[in-house]
Amino acid sequence: MNETMTKRLSEQANAEWASAYLYLAMSADCDRKGLKGFSHWLLLQAQEEMQHGNKFYQFILERGEAPVLTDIKASEKTEWATMTEMFEDVLAHE
Repeated sequence: MNETMTKRLSEQANAEWASAYLYLAMSADCDRKGLKGFSHWLLLQAQEEMQHGNKFYQFILERGEAPVLTDIKASEKTEWATMTEMFEDVLAHE
């Protein structure tokens, strides 16, 4: 696998993990507000994004390359005023 492909696949893995951070922040906000069902659903979404990132990571390793891991920023937002606002942010992110 060439260097460009390794870099692009690594970028996608990092993007998947960054998405997981966002969903974890949303899950935590829901949990604090007592919205356990939403919190659980968002936690599942975070876990799914982590799995996606891990698949890219493993794919790179299986081809004898080194994944390029970068910093993952914390979610800029940690609270949402309404569930509508939160899910509009989910939609915009996807």
